[in-house]
Order: sequence, then C-alpha cells, then structure tokens
Amino acid sequence: MIDVRAEAKEDPDFTLGVAEITSWEAEFGPVPAHGAVIMWTGFEDRWDDPPAYLNADAAGRLHYPGFGPAAVSWLIEQRSIGALGIDTMGIDPGADTSFGANRLLLAEHRIHLENLAGLGEMPPTGGWIIVGGIRIRGGSGSPATVFGLIP
Repeated sequence: MIDVRAEAKEDPDFTLGVAEITSWEAEFGPVPAHGAVIMWTGFEDRWDDPPAYLNADAAGRLHYPGFGPAAVSWLIEQRSIGALGIDTMGIDPGADTSFGANRLLLAEHRIHLENLAGLGEMPPTGGWIIVGGIRIRGGSGSPATVFGLIP
C-alpha cells in the first residue's frame, strides 16, 4: 500500500508515477509479482460527502488522484502486478477522461478495486486482500466485498 495522502491533500489531481513507486520500493522492497498495489489517497474520508468525494469543478470535471499510465505500464512490465486498488471512484485520476490506467491494466487478466475503505489498517507491505464479487455477463464491473488481512 502506497500512502499518498499528503500529496493528494496538496494536489487533488495527483498522479502516481514511477518515481513515487521506486521511492516506496527503496523503503519497503520490490512490489511482489502478481501482487496488488493499493494507493491510499485519503479520499475515503470524503465518502459521506458525495460532492467532496467526486470533487467536481464548475464545469463538471472530476478532480481526484489516481495511477498514471506510465506507472501502470511499469508495474505491469517490471513487477507483473495482478491488481490495483484505490480509495477513490477509479484508478485513473478524475481528470483523465481517456482512462489510460484502466485500459492498460485490464488489457489482460488483472483487476482493479475502487472505493476502498479502512486502508489505514493495512501495512505498507505484507498484507493480503480477499476479493469476493459476482461476474456480470457483458458488464464492465461488479460490486465486491474486499477484506484486508494483516499478518
């Protein structure tokens, strides 16, 4: 789990890049192959206030943090990740209407988890997640129950 709350507080359009990931790895070690990378932005604290959670401007553009496409490509190619997760409504930054991170991640058999809560309970590394959901034929997503296991 990568804690970017300070960055997201300063810039709601914060985009996670490769530099932030390698900095995290310098402290905690490499992201394990087939692992999940969870980004803790602090937006989970806004859940009970939908306008604050979506953070739309006067033109309706959303402003919340997310994974940049370069970071997602790097995580796929260099770390063979299996999932990305975040406490916002999408893994892409809200202002990215091309959904670049989403499209890269889902080009092969991987998942993303959105609207996560309770991330402060998870350790930076070594935790496990269990995801239970349903498959929806022809759908683009599914509601899920996500549990974090702390070693």
